[in-house]
Amino acid sequence: MAVAITEFEALCGFRPLEEIIDFLSEYPEFRDIVGNNVTSSFIKTVRGRECSKNVEEIESNKVALRQLFTSLMTADPNNVLTCVKTLISRIQHYDNPKGSTQELLVRLNEQFPGDVGIFCVLMLNYIKLAPGQAMFLGANEPHAYLFGDCVECMATSDNVVRAGLTPKFKDVPILVNMLTYRYGSAKSQALTPIPYYNSPTSLLYDPPIEEFSVILTNLDTQCRSEVFKGIAGPSIFIITEGKGFLRIENKSEILEPGSVFFVGANVSITLELAADCDKLISYRAFCALK
Repeated sequence: MAVAITEFEALCGFRPLEEIIDFLSEYPEFRDIVGNNVTSSFIKTVRGRECSKNVEEIESNKVALRQLFTSLMTADPNNVLTCVKTLISRIQHYDNPKGSTQELLVRLNEQFPGDVGIFCVLMLNYIKLAPGQAMFLGANEPHAYLFGDCVECMATSDNVVRAGLTPKFKDVPILVNMLTYRYGSAKSQALTPIPYYNSPTSLLYDPPIEEFSVILTNLDTQCRSEVFKGIAGPSIFIITEGKGFLRIENKSEILEPGSVFFVGANVSITLELAADCDKLISYRAFCALK
């Protein structure tokens, strides 16, 4: 899960299939990379049943999507470089508004010239988040953070696999084999917070998993402190803005940007804004044990 601290941009999950079909038509360079046979097979398989609820048709769509994505990610690097150059030379002089597909393609090529991940823009949902907005990704879903800062919380894992838009090691065969190939709109990735026990200062981001949740607390001059009852599980705090204090029984710790604290299970705490400060923002990741 990622909660935006600043304006934030990301790629997250596969687009609706009809959007991918449209991009295959709009961008000949995309077709050139994956090949005409794969393109035709994909369109023939999914067209007319992009929104099907039939289990067999959904699974067939996923197989076709996997074939298309695999063809893209395993394309010959020289062909990728040629197609990227052709694409960018064709669209870079257009009037491309900020955040448009073409502007994003051009911008990513400036950051990662000739990278195959540039074409992933045409297969993955492009998401823009304002501060405080969040998105959730299930296990084995593709994503890429493109711009801005976020607080990211993830379940225990040693299984981060990269395949594009990175200078780090890429493991394409593992990636294309591990993905679920679920597809859908960008809205399906959004996670809406709710007030934490009706608190006026804290929001709860509660994804549909048991491993973790996150509380965002924003203290200001209207509400300078908040008392939290103990949570039945461990938690970790990080302070991203402002100054204040963490009070636990008769102990007190100074809070400032970058401060990180561990709080044990069932421990009541108080967050308090410093007298000379007008804001304190904290994120608390926790796991409620049963």
